Amino acid sequence: MITIEQESTRLQYGTFEGDVYVDAENFRLVGGTIDGDLIFASEEYEESAEIDDESTITGEIRVD
Repeated sequence: MITIEQESTRLQYGTFEGDVYVDAENFRLVGGTIDGDLIFASEEYEESAEIDDESTITGEIRVD
């Protein structure tokens, strides 16, 4: 698992195995794969995130 705490963090063109917990605004997933869940700390963080059409998330996307 990784926790994203820096604003405007981008995961790009690779695979992360495990859950990604986002606790910051403007998270971006560009052409990458998350082999796990994508979890946002708030709805505000989820709304500010961008996930492009080339990206894949094998688990669920949710707000905790």
